[in-house]
Amino acid sequence: MLLILPWVFGIMVQPVQAQQELNCDETYTVQPGDWLSKIAQKYFGDPLAYDRLVTLANADSDDDYTDIENPDLIEPGWLLCLDLEGQTVQPEQPAESDGATPELVGPVWRWTQSQMNDGMIWEPDVPANYTVQFNPDGQVAIQADCNQVSGSYAVAGSRLSITLGPSTLAACGPQSLGDQFLTQLGGAAIYFLQEGSLFIDLLTDGGTMQFDAGGTAGGEQPVAGPPTALLKSWQWEKQVNPSDGRETLTSNPANYTLTFNADGMYQFQADCNQGSGSYTADETGAIRFQPGPVTLAECGPQSRYQDMLTMMQAVQDYRLEEAGAVLVLVWPAGGPEDIYRAQ
Repeated sequence: MLLILPWVFGIMVQPVQAQQELNCDETYTVQPGDWLSKIAQKYFGDPLAYDRLVTLANADSDDDYTDIENPDLIEPGWLLCLDLEGQTVQPEQPAESDGATPELVGPVWRWTQSQMNDGMIWEPDVPANYTVQFNPDGQVAIQADCNQVSGSYAVAGSRLSITLGPSTLAACGPQSLGDQFLTQLGGAAIYFLQEGSLFIDLLTDGGTMQFDAGGTAGGEQPVAGPPTALLKSWQWEKQVNPSDGRETLTSNPANYTLTFNADGMYQFQADCNQGSGSYTADETGAIRFQPGPVTLAECGPQSRYQDMLTMMQAVQDYRLEEAGAVLVLVWPAGGPEDIYRAQ
């Protein structure tokens, strides 16, 4: 099992031959999802002190502790020696849950810095311009300086993978870190939360990205987001003309989808084309779409691709029906209503 170490700047730890008896203050059994720098942060207050754990394990003459030949490779069940003599940092105790610790899903995470294993530190001038938000439906919304990017993510325990999707293609300027930000997110391997911050370790021990929860730093108040009931993926079922009740059914609703993200961005699939943009919506039922990039493939004579684009440019109101399972997008001045059902 390959475990990635954060904040490791190319330091290679040479195994120490077993040569002395140890007087360990405590022992620690490696758990699934552990890596040495995480344990060092917990017990020594310094993730770079992981080499101390290697030295202690390899110096035991009775071999009570598992020898560590490669600090990037540890296994659950291994026993580690903890020599806490002279240690001023106390081991962290599990905090009682009070609902205050941010979860991965929900906050708009602002990139504050990345520490790479070659010593390079990337630090954006304006963290609010580099954000990532993980939505409950497995979609991720990213702002990379002046560009907006959609994608998907998967979590298994502490493991995290991010697959980047469509992006706007604006030129952000020579000082932009947008490309570096996206490259690092695409290399995500492990995540953990600590004191309200999000840390993402990169593949092949590339380094660690650090984020804070946006909208609360510096005494700022969080900006009200769109209604949470909208934040899901919807399938376009039909269009209804209120004046005569005539309905135009969508032949394959799964090919016409609309996804709202909490950061004010949306993505859509319209038959063989995809696109994204921004939107505003509030609890009064007002909604506006601001179109962004879209593909321009020829989908065939029966496609309703263009109808969906026209609809998003025209609607001004919405309402939710059937306990939030149905979204109705309303055109102005008695125009048609477009019916969407939650996926």
